[in-house]
Amino acid sequence: MAEDDVTLGELSRNITAMRGDFDRRFMEVNSRLDGLQFVSRDVYTAQMNALGERVADLEDSHKWLARLAATAVAIGLLAPLFVALVVTK
Repeated sequence: MAEDDVTLGELSRNITAMRGDFDRRFMEVNSRLDGLQFVSRDVYTAQMNALGERVADLEDSHKWLARLAATAVAIGLLAPLFVALVVTK
């Protein structure tokens, strides 16, 4: 028998080891899948719609905040100019 030839016993042990490795890996995958939590499409859609509404509300409040800040800056710059014009007349 040549040195590179594999005996039936070695082949059987390799196949058994591979089968055990496959079984172990499939069990790992199954345990990961078993740990997942799913929600129904209706629940997901409702939550995404609520989140979209919250984001829209935040964007609106930021628009008003930006407008308020711009108005405050404009008043802060124009008020002294107005006072200076009134005083110099």
